[in-house]
Amino acid sequence: MAFHFKYERILALKKDEEEFRKKKLAEKVAELAEKKRELKRFYLRKEAFNKKHVDKLEKGISVSKLKAYNSSKIWYLREENRLHKDIEIIDEELSAAREHLKKANIEVKKLEKLKEKDRIDYLKNEEKQFEKMIDEVVSYNFSKDVKLDNGEA
Repeated sequence: MAFHFKYERILALKKDEEEFRKKKLAEKVAELAEKKRELKRFYLRKEAFNKKHVDKLEKGISVSKLKAYNSSKIWYLREENRLHKDIEIIDEELSAAREHLKKANIEVKKLEKLKEKDRIDYLKNEEKQFEKMIDEVVSYNFSKDVKLDNGEA
């Protein structure tokens, strides 16, 4: 009789969940990296914007252009805040994804340890049955030899 772990289906489900959690974590890591790249590109645009307008501000500009400059500057500040908040949210989601993966990992390891213990118990039981069978054969052969020695047929 071959070994069969009675919780094999549960173990398979837990392994599937663990894989799902790994994929979610990888997605969040990629999303965070993309947001950080977006923030870096934003800073480059903002720096270019500031350099472009520094000369104009020093020379003097019209009121309408100054209003446009200030509204652009306000937009840059809001956009920077939005990007930082997005990164913060993704970072929190990443932490949660790590925690979920950790829990799924623990569940899989528990079931794998239980499976290993059951397999060891199964092997010990098989060994006991094999020894019992050998003892029975030896006892049978011994009793057969004793009967032949006594003249019993």
